[in-house]
Amino acid sequence: KNLSTTWVLFFEGGGWCYSEGDCVNRAHQPLGSSTSYAPNMTQTGYTSGIFGPNPALIPDFAGANHVYMKYCDGNSFAGMHDGVVNNTGFP
Repeated sequence: KNLSTTWVLFFEGGGWCYSEGDCVNRAHQPLGSSTSYAPNMTQTGYTSGIFGPNPALIPDFAGANHVYMKYCDGNSFAGMHDGVVNNTGFP
């Protein structure tokens, strides 16, 4: 049990898709689908730097609570589309 009051929040970047076709293509790749997500943090590749457990290397964050927020879609939440989008495959 970690009793630290220090938190490290990591928001994975990824950008957004710019068209319906781009979004459909992204849905079949790691930035648009969770099918290739690592089952746990140690398998993401993010186990050093600010995520490292060694206080000699990273004294401010080694004992902190770490939150990894996985990028999961290409949406920018900046518009509205009323029509139906074909997301069953490539256009």
